[in-house]
Amino acid sequence: MVQDFFANNIRWLVPFTLLLLQILMKVLIGGSGKNGEMWKAILQTPVQTGFLALSFAATVLLSAPQHAASVFGICLVYIVVLIFSILIWKAAPTTLTKKDVLKAAGLTILNFVITLPMLVFSIIMLLDIHGNSG
Repeated sequence: MVQDFFANNIRWLVPFTLLLLQILMKVLIGGSGKNGEMWKAILQTPVQTGFLALSFAATVLLSAPQHAASVFGICLVYIVVLIFSILIWKAAPTTLTKKDVLKAAGLTILNFVITLPMLVFSIIMLLDIHGNSG
């Protein structure tokens, strides 16, 4: 049962596990856990999601050169989206007052709205190129 779950969902579990691992390692290793470090790490997660999507697209670019033109164009779009994602992340306040937390949460949700589709599309593209979709 557990093995079937992992087999059926591995394409989604790996990237999200990588993101979670990155957040936890950033906060827990050598960090004090104080001063809202976890909150700051959460605010940065959409940017990290976008870079993971870009790296998956770059993997397609390198492993399927016959699709270089279209995938290179996708990578350029991802870079532009990442610039906006970084600007949104930088605009999010990091103080833990109620007003700032609400503003930061709204900006982070907006940021996820633009970076999560990048990740999903990159995973689908990667699987399609390698004939493993399903």
